[in-house]
Amino acid sequence: MMQKHALTAIAVALLATGCTMAPHYTRPDAPVAQAYPAGGVYATQPAAAGTRSANGQAASAIGWREFFADPRL
Repeated sequence: MMQKHALTAIAVALLATGCTMAPHYTRPDAPVAQAYPAGGVYATQPAAAGTRSANGQAASAIGWREFFADPRL
């Protein structure tokens, strides 16, 4: 008899969780700028862009084993 009540309570609880009154959530669109910002802060400066590393090599010429000095990698 106790098992019957427990199973009935579990069944009612499962059925009740399926009945939700909340509306379906729709994610709002993210605000996206139509153009990149421009101005003095965003101006590019080729000399300050860091195309060369401290030892004078181009950043694209450095291998990943030299870039990541951690021995675990």
